[in-house]
Amino acid sequence: MPLSIRPFDAYLLVDHDNIVNSGATIGHLLRSWLSDVAAALGPGVHSACVRAYGGWFEQERTTDLRFTAVSSYQAVCPSVVSMGSAYFRIVFEFADSLSIDDPASENALPRFTHTSVLRPAPQQVMLNPNRAPCGVSGCRVNEVRRWISKRKACSNGGCPNAFSEVFERREQKQVDVHLAVDTILLAQFGKPGSHVALASSDADVLPALTAAAVLARDNGIRLTSIRVGGQTHYLDDSLTRASVVLLQV
Repeated sequence: MPLSIRPFDAYLLVDHDNIVNSGATIGHLLRSWLSDVAAALGPGVHSACVRAYGGWFEQERTTDLRFTAVSSYQAVCPSVVSMGSAYFRIVFEFADSLSIDDPASENALPRFTHTSVLRPAPQQVMLNPNRAPCGVSGCRVNEVRRWISKRKACSNGGCPNAFSEVFERREQKQVDVHLAVDTILLAQFGKPGSHVALASSDADVLPALTAAAVLARDNGIRLTSIRVGGQTHYLDDSLTRASVVLLQV
């Protein structure tokens, strides 16, 4: 039995941290993209699904980011978008699971949690052998290097505290891969003639876009890459030749 997918006319997949934190709003993204979709689908009432990908769970506990995002999307994501004689009913959802279902399985596909983790240690770095000399009296480059390598909380040589006891850094996990997998699944199993847009300026999605471009072309699905701020990538010419629409917003 083949995988099943809800038959929306259009899907907008949003890399929350990459796009929303850049200052772009979902309403602006939707209208910029749907103007092209409306021209292809023509007059009538169409359906569109907005899926937001982010670090929504720390283990199985909902993160503060999720609560903040709920308020933000409620405020800026429209329920209906009109483009001349074309109207789009908008469904919003957080991407907590895959975009497809498996009818052959008796169990529902699992929800993805553990998408936000804390990284207490500082990044490991090396001195650039070609670095220019500082030229400032009392330069502390070597002192900083020793501080990083010892992973202490401060650069004072006698500091008793470990870096991890004082600082923490939050990091997303699984999110980029989930976004990439859903892009490929929608390109392969989406409704023929539908539109799929991936909103992210992150170069990590390029392999997924490349694979999805081939599947989308063979299945009559139109694929769009939405970026913010004039971002370009080295594969853009190849993506354009594969009929991927590159949309700058």
